[in-house]
Amino acid sequence: MTKRILLTGATGTVASSLTQSLVERGHFVRALVRNPDKAAAPREAGAELVTGDFANEGALRAAFDGIDTAFLVVPAGPDAAKSNRALFAAAKAAGAPHVVRLSVIKSAIDGPTDNTKLHGESDRDLVASGLPYTLLRPHFFMQNLLGSVKGIAKDGVFYLGMGRGRLGMIDTRDITDAAFAVLDGDRARHLGKAYDLTGPASIDFDQVAATLSQALGATVKYVAVPPEAVVQTMKSMGASDWMSNVLGQYSKAYSENWGDFVTGDVKAVTGHEPRSFETFAREVLVPMIRAARG
Repeated sequence: MTKRILLTGATGTVASSLTQSLVERGHFVRALVRNPDKAAAPREAGAELVTGDFANEGALRAAFDGIDTAFLVVPAGPDAAKSNRALFAAAKAAGAPHVVRLSVIKSAIDGPTDNTKLHGESDRDLVASGLPYTLLRPHFFMQNLLGSVKGIAKDGVFYLGMGRGRLGMIDTRDITDAAFAVLDGDRARHLGKAYDLTGPASIDFDQVAATLSQALGATVKYVAVPPEAVVQTMKSMGASDWMSNVLGQYSKAYSENWGDFVTGDVKAVTGHEPRSFETFAREVLVPMIRAARG
């Protein structure tokens, strides 16, 4: 069945990969974008663009007009819950489309990070809104390690504040696959569901380093730094105080094994097992490291 689908965050890691797949399946796709000059990818994939931000009621009305399904992604930040409430209000005014929301793992208003708490607030607001919904709650992205490519290529070392904590980290390609399965599939199957999306194994960053060492044929070392050092480093690199503090909070929580679990939800939604870190390293991370070496 052909659907009329709205995407927000259409130029981001997950939603950007969805547009072409959904268009190829015959769905109408509309993307809400802040800057059309930076939205070449969804435009070229066949999406209709609506320009505006989450504070622009007129843009939200135009974005939801005639839509029966919405994939909502709101960037992390102190105003995220407010932005989500604006989206939910616009969705209700437009006739209550099925809202598929990209949340975060273990979202909760009493969570250990400000981002976890805001997502918990937004998940609660969506459920209370009466809108038909599905929640996708992914774990730590394997792709977060792409920020360490240059350091690994140059010195064979990467630094994180996760200590020896174990994480059920996930390849974002599996998040995209899960989102596609929900958006393209039978709406009734997914209504009222919350899917906790993880990889197939909970591993620590010493295991990550060992996997990379074997794949590269050269030693890669993980150096654990204190969460406080993460905060200061991010601030020195120009990140906002809010984002720097959140990364420090996540580092502390993960170092205490807050993320040490896996689920079967990726397979339940997509029909395939989630990609392992070995697969991600072989297909994505190692080629980037080799390219950075020149």
